[in-house]
Amino acid sequence: MEAFQIKTKDGLVINTPKNLNVITPYVLFEQFNWYESEIEFMKSYLQDDMNMLDVGAGFGVYALEAAFKVGKTG
Repeated sequence: MEAFQIKTKDGLVINTPKNLNVITPYVLFEQFNWYESEIEFMKSYLQDDMNMLDVGAGFGVYALEAAFKVGKTG
């Protein structure tokens, strides 16, 4: 499957379907960040060594941000 590799404002690369009719690549190309305010809360709440469980289906938008924030031991 062809994919877009989209770099966020935080420097993370998210792979999404190569289809602008899907909301994730559309929003990321437009804003270079995810639009839901919950992601900003999550990034401010998480700290090194914490754990987080992502049960969504957004191509890793939350999971990658969380992994970056908690570091290698989180």
